[in-house]
Amino acid sequence: MGETMKLSVPQMALRELALSSLASGRSIGQLIEQDPDNYLATVNYVLAPQINRLGLPEKYNPTPLVLSNGDVIYELTVSQRCLFYEALGYVEPNLIFSCPNPGMSGFVLQTIGNAEEQERFFSHFRQRLCWSCFAMSEPMHGTDAGEMTTRAIKVDGGWLIRGEKYFIGNGINADIGVVFARSNDGPLGINLFLFEPRNVSGFSATRLPVLGVPGSNISHLVFDDMWLDDDALIGRHLRPVQRFSAAAMNTFDSLRPCVGSLSLGVARAIVDHVQQAGLLTPSRHREWLQQAQRRLAAALGQLIHCTERVDRGETISRQIGLAKAMATSTAESVAEQAVHRCEAGAVLFDPQLRKLMRDIKGFEYTEGTRNIHFLNACGVFRENKING
Repeated sequence: MGETMKLSVPQMALRELALSSLASGRSIGQLIEQDPDNYLATVNYVLAPQINRLGLPEKYNPTPLVLSNGDVIYELTVSQRCLFYEALGYVEPNLIFSCPNPGMSGFVLQTIGNAEEQERFFSHFRQRLCWSCFAMSEPMHGTDAGEMTTRAIKVDGGWLIRGEKYFIGNGINADIGVVFARSNDGPLGINLFLFEPRNVSGFSATRLPVLGVPGSNISHLVFDDMWLDDDALIGRHLRPVQRFSAAAMNTFDSLRPCVGSLSLGVARAIVDHVQQAGLLTPSRHREWLQQAQRRLAAALGQLIHCTERVDRGETISRQIGLAKAMATSTAESVAEQAVHRCEAGAVLFDPQLRKLMRDIKGFEYTEGTRNIHFLNACGVFRENKING
């Protein structure tokens, strides 16, 4: 992994499992690069059944991760997921977005869903390959919950969902998803609803054009009085304050470091590619190559350290956001330095390098841009200084 990070035997086996899919993953990545609608090709990815149920309890997971050291993993810790994502980023960054999987909605159901709600959601993935979406971000406000305008209007026997969501991954192809909507004004008025896009009326989705990672299937969703029954409300057994805060915090704390690790995996792929493709001479850039490997390993080590704290039950949301921001910044820096050391015009004439450079820029905008995370971290540092 690099000179500054030593992996345990189970960690190495987890990483090796992802890397063993290199040929399959990259061939599918090329298809998606040609046409985002080729995301359906991910059903042929060798690890598609495992990613479809990634992290699910044994009850819903007939295809766990089986490692070369004999370990069988059903429910991933956050640190395990982070390491696995880094390797998947190295193989092909489109995979984790375009493959059928429970995604962010799965974290919501695991965090606040009761047994009935979990069965309704996870049974889809137990039975077949299935795509999901997490509909929170809005056109003018992003994920700022205080400004959320999508409404959930209570009617006899159910709810009407009215509003728009923007930058929603897999919104155009989701079989099931979670939508955030406001049933009342104020911080306690946001609720989460389970919906099946193919089985409702009053719902439409449009693909949004993207420059990198087209397999994310970024979409614009419109809810035009979409009717849902009363059972669609997730976390009915919890107090209102527990529903939104617990679901959002656990989801973002679990996946933000994974986004950072994906970017580091792509940067590592770029460093290897420019050498293997003969775009730079390793003997002339040996010192920089060693430095780049150390930087990527150190950034991944920081993410692993943060996720291990999450696995221990610590609440460190702003520190996680900062680690994600620093990881994506490091990945972009290493990638740009690699390109500057290549022969002139390498990005123009090497399709794979061009693709990877487009892909790596997308992680800055996934789960919060770095300026947001820097501002959040600044608030923590000021608070600690005042309280200290």
